[in-house]
Amino acid sequence: MKYKESFPFGQQTRTNKPIVSVLLTCGITSCFPEFGNIKHKALLPLQGRPIVDFVSTALCKSQVEKVFVVHEPDEDLSKVLTGHEKIIFVECSKPSPTLTDSVICSIEKLFKYYGENELNQKQIMFVPCDIPLVKAKDFNALIRQTFNNDADYCFTVIKNSLLKEKHTGRHYRKVHFNELGDDYSFQSINFIRIRNFRMPEVIGSSPGATVFDRSGSVENLLKRMEDIRKHRHSVIGWVRFAHRITGKAGVTLSLQILFDLLRNSCTETKFGQAIYRTLNVKVAMVESQSATFSLDIDKPADLDYVSRLAMLKTENCSAE
Repeated sequence: MKYKESFPFGQQTRTNKPIVSVLLTCGITSCFPEFGNIKHKALLPLQGRPIVDFVSTALCKSQVEKVFVVHEPDEDLSKVLTGHEKIIFVECSKPSPTLTDSVICSIEKLFKYYGENELNQKQIMFVPCDIPLVKAKDFNALIRQTFNNDADYCFTVIKNSLLKEKHTGRHYRKVHFNELGDDYSFQSINFIRIRNFRMPEVIGSSPGATVFDRSGSVENLLKRMEDIRKHRHSVIGWVRFAHRITGKAGVTLSLQILFDLLRNSCTETKFGQAIYRTLNVKVAMVESQSATFSLDIDKPADLDYVSRLAMLKTENCSAE
């Protein structure tokens, strides 16, 4: 199934916008008591390296222009990441930063680094730190698809048949897209065109200033992204997400979206229309062929499974 045929919403002529990546590493974990001395999830060990180093290395080997690593002051990632000229560190000094805080810190840094005019010619790929099995080719495959649309925001989906839930011991919330005729799950890679955002003039004199989108505040979009990430396995979470995302789309369309999500029978076109009416944001989907984006590490069982896969791949490479 070709991308151009599968995902029509938001597509225009081909525009090869340069890609910059933002690697989000903030976050404290208490789910791994066996690593009591490790505070941040990004530093969890895998084959003698922190998991974030695998993701950072894959990004640096991909076609992204720069890798902006958002971190908390006490993570000391500069000491543990494999060095590369693409890497730029971004310190998020807010206490216990949320996903929204981390993204806002990164966008502020991007504006300072490039300036508004140059940054408007690029798009940003947001990447979590806990998907250590991902490879550069996986990122490149997604990036190529974003060239085929003119969307403000692209989110990644994958066919559920590729996720092998029985092997991983995980359950993914399925959404059936009528146009595509299959069940899909969302992955945690997101693309944003920076043209949505404007920095206030006070940024030079007021650290931590808020970034504004076309509807007034960047948090309108980012909080909804955080909603779908946190509640992607919950039916109630999907209903709550649908209610927030379709709030200004009109009663009829909002109810249709809610019922479609509950029945796992969503229509991509209606979903896109609702987001555009609510947030004035064009959306599109890119279809992933790599399950590694879905192998994020949230609990010890996830780390054990990823460790076994990594060891198996190492043994296969050695045999070859």
